[in-house]
Amino acid sequence: MCIRDSTYREGEYLYVINFCRPTIKRCSGIEGGFASVWNGTSFECINTIGSGSPRVSYLNEQNKFKGIKITYSDFASTLEIEIGCDQSFDEGVLMRAQHTGSIYHFFLKSKMVCRNFAVPATDTWTGVSLFLIFFTLFGLLYM
Repeated sequence: MCIRDSTYREGEYLYVINFCRPTIKRCSGIEGGFASVWNGTSFECINTIGSGSPRVSYLNEQNKFKGIKITYSDFASTLEIEIGCDQSFDEGVLMRAQHTGSIYHFFLKSKMVCRNFAVPATDTWTGVSLFLIFFTLFGLLYM
């Protein structure tokens, strides 16, 4: 299960993300985000991101085997998690993290999304549905 956070350093930033629940490492004690961004030198928190209701879509509507995109939006920021199909990665591997303004992108690769996920017509999944996907994708990493 996802009992610990994953970290990724990109340039001057340190990104912290947890794929199953809000991050354990809290930004100034603020709870509720699935990710946060930190100053990579001073380790001061810059922002908590990834709260709100998730929206799930395909990376490519014509080829649904390319992967999925999960978007969290709230009044202050947007978190986009793209999980692309790659047969060479068993579990999800964080390849890149970046942000532009208040939009944060996490790019992952996993062979677990190389199959046709059924994205509901409403384009919104419940926390239980997302938990099942993330448990499938990343659960083996943390057991």
